[in-house]
Amino acid sequence: MRVVFFGAGNYAHKIWKQILEEGICIDYILVFADNNPALWGTFFYGKPVINPFEISEYKVDLVVITSIYQEAIRRQLVEQIKISSEQICSFEEYKRICHVKNIYKKKYNKFNSEKKCSVFNTNNIVIYTAITGDYDNIKEPAFLADNLTYVCITNNPKIKSKNWIVEYIKNDYRDNVHLARHIKMNPQYFFHDFDVSVWVDGKYQILDDIRKYILLYERKSEILCFPHPDRECICDEAAACVMLRKGNKRDMILQVSDYLKKGYPLDYGLYETGCMVRIHNNDEVKMLMKKWENEIQKYSIRDQLSFPYVCWKNNFYPDISDLDINRNPWLLYNEHLI
Repeated sequence: MRVVFFGAGNYAHKIWKQILEEGICIDYILVFADNNPALWGTFFYGKPVINPFEISEYKVDLVVITSIYQEAIRRQLVEQIKISSEQICSFEEYKRICHVKNIYKKKYNKFNSEKKCSVFNTNNIVIYTAITGDYDNIKEPAFLADNLTYVCITNNPKIKSKNWIVEYIKNDYRDNVHLARHIKMNPQYFFHDFDVSVWVDGKYQILDDIRKYILLYERKSEILCFPHPDRECICDEAAACVMLRKGNKRDMILQVSDYLKKGYPLDYGLYETGCMVRIHNNDEVKMLMKKWENEIQKYSIRDQLSFPYVCWKNNFYPDISDLDINRNPWLLYNEHLI
């Protein structure tokens, strides 16, 4: 990954201090760019400072804005320097990118260079989502192919789609949230005739052929996930959920406490379960999904707390990618409606 930081002023000094304190990778950073001509040809923490109009010469993957003038610099990059908006990000986004790459490196000890094992049959695949109640609207995929099947399972009769096969189910579950979790965790109940299922949360729009993602990152496991882009421990995840008022505080505290009492280790890892690829008819996967749903019924609805525990308890090791689920070529993040 080739990166340019745009901004070498006071704000960039604060960011560099944070980089050093948190151990964020600096190996990707080629140069700093700045609009101040007095800084061109100087060095900023060992990195050359260049004229922003020289950025294109470096064939960069990312330009990270390290200035308080975020919007002005973004417009300059797109309109004047002709950098694609997809290549521009904030420092917070860059931190997440570095985090997931580091998690990937720790797991596999190299950056996506090992020869993959073909475990997924991408010739017989279903991509599915669930919309229960009015929590989301359906997002039409930007990529379509004759040999891909898109299914939306919903209890909302207002949901219609040109490209998703909409399957309506009765609203007879515990509540809309638990119904959505049930659908998410049990593709084997709905897709017997498919070898592989890809769960995509309703907040994401599909941008490209997810089969390419699978082929790029599959290894040996029957489940492929994105790593969590911010955290590695269920304790930190529970704290973040409490702060953001996501889920029941008491349930989450009890859940994490019980897991730790059972020997679950700190910093064991977290997965972003908004997109999951599964060989869902596999017996081990079916067993794991049943136990995962049991945890949801027993404790909190926050499934990212229970999934790593269930994997640990059953000696199951999902494969991961080195991508941020909210910034990648295959999925576009949108806020939930409610």
